[in-house]
Amino acid sequence: MSTAAAVPSASAYGAEWRRRLRAALPALSLALVIASIAWLNPRAISYFGFTLMLNLAIPIALATMAQMFVIAGNDLDLSIGTFVGFVCCVSATWLHDTPWLGALTLIGCIALYAVLGALIY
Repeated sequence: MSTAAAVPSASAYGAEWRRRLRAALPALSLALVIASIAWLNPRAISYFGFTLMLNLAIPIALATMAQMFVIAGNDLDLSIGTFVGFVCCVSATWLHDTPWLGALTLIGCIALYAVLGALIY
C-alpha cells in the first residue's frame, strides 16, 4: 500500500482552468466593452455618460428577462430581440417627431405580434 498522495492529472488542471475562464468571461467582456467605449469617446466614462447608457439598457434587460421566462417554459421564441429593436427605433424616431403616428405604429405592432403568436400557437 502506498502513502503517496494522488497528483491530479494535466487534464484535471485544464478542466479547472477552462471552468474558471468560463466563469470570468462575463466580467472580461464587460471590461472590454467599457475599455472600447472609453477609447472611442472618453467623455462617455462619466456619471452622465453612464446614466445615458444604463437608461437605454433597461428595456433590453427587461426584454431579456421576458425571453428567459419564455425559454424556461420549454418554448423557443427568439424573435423578441428584433421586435424590441424595432420598438426602440420607432420610439426614438416617430414617437419623438409625430407622437400619434408612433403610438399608432406601436399599437399596430403589438396587435400584429399577438396575431402571429396566436397563429403559431
